[in-house]
Amino acid sequence: MPEETNLGANQTNQNQTNLGATADPSQTSGTTGTIDEEGNFVGNWKESFLDEDIRSENFFNSDYAKNVKTLLKKAYHNEKLLGEYTSGKKKGVIIPTEKSTPEEVDAFRLAIGVPKEYQYNRPDDMAEDVVTSEFMTDTMKRLNEVNLSQKQFDTVMDIFQNRIRAFEKEGIDELNKNTAEAIKRLQDEHGDKLDVRLDLAKKFITIASDLWPAEKYQELFGKEDENGERTGGINAPEFAHLRPLLLDLFASYVEKHDLPTSAALADTTESKVQSLEEQLKELEATPGFLDGKLRTSSNELDRQKHYDILKKRSDLIRRQTELQNNIRR
Repeated sequence: MPEETNLGANQTNQNQTNLGATADPSQTSGTTGTIDEEGNFVGNWKESFLDEDIRSENFFNSDYAKNVKTLLKKAYHNEKLLGEYTSGKKKGVIIPTEKSTPEEVDAFRLAIGVPKEYQYNRPDDMAEDVVTSEFMTDTMKRLNEVNLSQKQFDTVMDIFQNRIRAFEKEGIDELNKNTAEAIKRLQDEHGDKLDVRLDLAKKFITIASDLWPAEKYQELFGKEDENGERTGGINAPEFAHLRPLLLDLFASYVEKHDLPTSAALADTTESKVQSLEEQLKELEATPGFLDGKLRTSSNELDRQKHYDILKKRSDLIRRQTELQNNIRR
């Protein structure tokens, strides 16, 4: 009996010893020592589960990495987004890494909708010098490199174009305001004589640009459209607020220097040719010029007058010929 008792005692002691040896709190409380009953990571779990090179990554300090359940759920949803596991093999795409093959990269881009080339048509209200072909080539290349889909590309371009439209509208509104103010200042100053002054300004332009080649004239004043209106140069919208002031300046010059009234008031080549022809006829009508009496006169002053007229006549003919041979401005 004592032996049995001893045996029983020994058995008990052994059991107690075993229990003592394995009485880790995590065992008694249903945990592993790095994961508690709620599935939260505890203790030095990173050292137990993570390779040293990734332990410092911020991801493992996020809410996803605080609990086994949320981490597994996150992993499941990530895999579901990229593809499905079927019979142990993954169907779908893999996010490219530095080690990915070109085929894997192409498969990933195809799966997220990245085209080889974007489709883009420049809207009619977007000027070609604003959305240039060079700008679009570079833009499409860079957006394609960051894997934008066609829909995302369309959204980016829509944002850009609407911003351009807003800038242009703001600019036009400001120009219209400045132009209206400039015209009002002139109207307040000159009243009903403003139209007369505008005619004087046109006279100045006609006289001052008689010998200009058409290309130079168009660079400053723009080209005539089918309605006879000029666009470009000083007639471009961005200079609208300056035109009334320039015309007022030209008119003041004409008034001060009393330029000949025979100058044409229009600015076309034909009107300039006509003006030169009128001047030529007026010059040739000088008594004694055409019949040679001035040239053969015994009066030295008459003969000098003849040579002066001859010189002016030659210059008028040259100018007339140049304009007739020139392209229409």
